[in-house]
Amino acid sequence: MLKLELSGNSAYSLDLETFNELKEAFIGAVNKDRVYLKPEEIVYLMEVRGAKLYKDGRELDIDHILRQYSDIKRFYARYATYKDWRERGLYALTSYSLDKTVGYNIKEYSKKAIELPSGVIEVSFIKDDLISLCKINELSELLYNELWFGQYGNYKDSSSGMLVKYDIFETLYLIDKGIIKANYDKEAMYKSARRRHRFFDLMYNVYADWRDNGFVVKSGFKFGSNFRIYFPGIKPSDRSDNKISHSKHVLHVFPENSKLLTSEWARAIRVAHSVKKSFILAIPQISKVKRIDIDFVLYHRDRGFTMIPNRDKASYAIYSLAEDEYIDGKLLLSIIERAKEMNLNALISIADRESSVTYYKLKEIRISDSNNRYFEIEWMQP
Repeated sequence: MLKLELSGNSAYSLDLETFNELKEAFIGAVNKDRVYLKPEEIVYLMEVRGAKLYKDGRELDIDHILRQYSDIKRFYARYATYKDWRERGLYALTSYSLDKTVGYNIKEYSKKAIELPSGVIEVSFIKDDLISLCKINELSELLYNELWFGQYGNYKDSSSGMLVKYDIFETLYLIDKGIIKANYDKEAMYKSARRRHRFFDLMYNVYADWRDNGFVVKSGFKFGSNFRIYFPGIKPSDRSDNKISHSKHVLHVFPENSKLLTSEWARAIRVAHSVKKSFILAIPQISKVKRIDIDFVLYHRDRGFTMIPNRDKASYAIYSLAEDEYIDGKLLLSIIERAKEMNLNALISIADRESSVTYYKLKEIRISDSNNRYFEIEWMQP
């Protein structure tokens, strides 16, 4: 029988049998002849392993300790994550040494500078729709067929009609490159766009970032995101080839002061994965990142074998949230930076109202000459 003594919000092992069992299970922090436990571990041991908790010789029931922890921020989210990870036969440590870590991974995309043709296209900017239109001509055909700027006819039938359409991002980008001349001046177009999109300038900055690196950037509306991303070199005619016909990423611009409900976050990532695309969050123009504490260090599996503390490398640093919370760009960056300091990859867990826990793996993407931060968010099944 596990016996624990409550001390403030923590507890410690009362006897040698409890000490040995907790030490062997990698639960708590060992200090001399005691194992010290944090709130998540205490409740887990009481709920799942039938541990007895005492205070000055009096036994306390689990309701007593839950009332004591009711004002601790994110307590249930952390507890649900800890319990879920442990019940999968995996190790989640609240006290850890980072002598062994898997390392912080970054996915790097090499630059392929965009090469634009010479010439000027005159367009009519439709102010309320944030769309530019013009009659198809030789230069617009070249831009469309070689670099996929604009859209002829309909998305799946470019032969339908005689107009080419440029969205607001394409319009401004090609104005900046000296290829488009519009019936409105650029600042008037920006004002119209800013009224529609709170973070338009940041969105355009991200659009230009990827276009300058050779990627094709189109609307992500159908996937609930700002953009969809194609790798350099893809052309509209390539869409007939199933191997390269689809975009590889959807991208959502997530300024550091913007917020998403965790349920909205989960929905966006699920939509992307359902159409076999990775979900990228762009965080532009970053200020100083606040330092936060990670909840647990996790040990996962390698080729089917469970990683074990003191023998194997730690896998992830995790931060836990509940279903009804908001996540913002600053918090996301803080999680990433803390995990990076620990030389670990980052996970975010979200505990829903039915106690199910969903995990999201964060991987940084780096593209050349960019001051923005990009993170691929991947749903993960432990």
